[in-house]
Amino acid sequence: MPGTLYDILGVSTNATPEEGITISFSTTHVLVQEFNEYFIWTVRRAYKQKALETHPDKLDPGSSDEEKQAAKAQFYKVQEALEVLSDPVKRTHYNVRMRIVSRGFQPVLSEEHARRLRERDAWVKQQKEVHEMRLKEIRERNQQLKVQAESRLREAEERGALVQKMLEEVDNIHPEWRERKQNVLMRRAARLSSASAAKRAT
Repeated sequence: MPGTLYDILGVSTNATPEEGITISFSTTHVLVQEFNEYFIWTVRRAYKQKALETHPDKLDPGSSDEEKQAAKAQFYKVQEALEVLSDPVKRTHYNVRMRIVSRGFQPVLSEEHARRLRERDAWVKQQKEVHEMRLKEIRERNQQLKVQAESRLREAEERGALVQKMLEEVDNIHPEWRERKQNVLMRRAARLSSASAAKRAT
């Protein structure tokens, strides 16, 4: 990708206000203001086009991590170009910096921007590691709860089977208990039926 912010957006470096608009004092402010408005409009139009071309979402789903990082860095440079070139003060400072390094507008990329990119990538990596660690803890905790629930369910089933076995043994030892239980259930059902019929009659 081209080096200067002008090249990144494909905007001409000619005829910027600080490069020699020599007009009378009475008209300087008006003409410079009009030029700035037109230049900013040109920069924003170029930015929209470049942003669409360089957006990381344009990458194929199977792109490698290196390609994704390169696409992000490229897109951030486009954003930096918009931020600097659309601001007359920042644009003037940028042009002065380029002149200091070389009289021919040689590429001068922002070290501060590169530092912010490195810090952001490190922060994203750290947050990703923290997120993955928390997910791992949650999965382990859920697995423990699942094992405990299954163990308690097995214990309940075993206790239920044991109680059922004990009841069957009691019935076998004392057959009359089974008859008594059936009689009790029948009398209870009869009482409930009588109560229901009386309630309907009233």
